[in-house]
Amino acid sequence: MEWERLKTIVEALYKRPKQLSDPSSDFSQEELDALIATPDEAMACHDFMCIFQTSCPAGCYAECAYFIPLAVKYIETNRSDALSVLDCLLGWMDENREQLKRDKLWMAAASCFSQIIGREMLRFELEDVAFNSYSLTYPASGLNWFDTLRRTDGVKPSILGLIVLGKLFREHFSHIDSYPVAAWLVYLGTHTMTSPYHVYLAARLADSDTRAAACRLIRAKCREDAVCARFWTPLLDELATRYPSHAAPPRHAPAHLVRQKPKSQPCLRQSED
Repeated sequence: MEWERLKTIVEALYKRPKQLSDPSSDFSQEELDALIATPDEAMACHDFMCIFQTSCPAGCYAECAYFIPLAVKYIETNRSDALSVLDCLLGWMDENREQLKRDKLWMAAASCFSQIIGREMLRFELEDVAFNSYSLTYPASGLNWFDTLRRTDGVKPSILGLIVLGKLFREHFSHIDSYPVAAWLVYLGTHTMTSPYHVYLAARLADSDTRAAACRLIRAKCREDAVCARFWTPLLDELATRYPSHAAPPRHAPAHLVRQKPKSQPCLRQSED
């Protein structure tokens, strides 16, 4: 649905270019001709990485914009190299965000990415990776998508990527009702996240009801899966240390602990200043 809306907007504004102008003079004419000669349905990772190459795209804005829906569809359907295309597309979109906003494509693209990557929030799978003397367990799905959105490789964080993260977190973490959602909240919330969303995740975990719901779902999964139990036990211990539970005060204090107010003193109303 979101992709169809994006495609409709682009088709109303831009036609397929007959040539690519190479504004940064970064490609040979043979490379540019090969890109244009490639049918839409045959375009692959390398083609999109050239068209949306950060700082040195193969065409001007109007020429490249036509290929946005094709690149987004490729990201959705080609998991093996989708992240390479996503990284280039985020960089190009950040560089052209004002024009994309005027064309109503900025948030349309954000909605597409949110829908595609939101599917990763519906599963949380662990994988053991063996090293020389030990093994490391980490989330095998989803984590690379989040890292690409916030660009953890030292590149300047993507503005659009952070917007997509915000949409994902607000949509999925507002109500903790499944193990994958609970797992992502606790995992991301106990690991360093790009500001400002680490603050948001910490606030969600600081809420006792949210935290209790997440831990309950995770513990239920641990009871039936030894790998999960080994992975989650230290994180749940860390969570308990970070947010210690306190015994709730009694609803009614015993009578002998209630200080009686002298009848001769009026009850003073506190100032609202």
